[in-house]
Amino acid sequence: MIESSPFRFEGIRQALTAAGLQAVVQAGSGNEAVTRVAEELVDVVFTPWEAGDLSGTQLFDALRERSAEPRVALVLLDDDLPQATVVRAVKAGVLGRTSVPPEPTHLRALLATIAEES
Repeated sequence: MIESSPFRFEGIRQALTAAGLQAVVQAGSGNEAVTRVAEELVDVVFTPWEAGDLSGTQLFDALRERSAEPRVALVLLDDDLPQATVVRAVKAGVLGRTSVPPEPTHLRALLATIAEES
């Protein structure tokens, strides 16, 4: 997950583990996330639209280009983004979105959908 705030990361991590994810790792910036997905097998990246040094489609393209897992799923952490931004994210290949903090029931359904599409 891309999140620079340790406090916010911990809250989202708890929701993700409650939804059944076994391992959740933190990247503090977009560039750090790109480096990590190049070095580690990552199934899903949860990210805000703005990830500090990289954002939006630039971030999504970099994650896909460098990922050790060619079909890495991108999920947008949606903090009441404008509809136009959400549309751009979907066009850029985001497979889902979730509120912050995420609801475990919604996350389980989202992860099941991603698993079916993989």
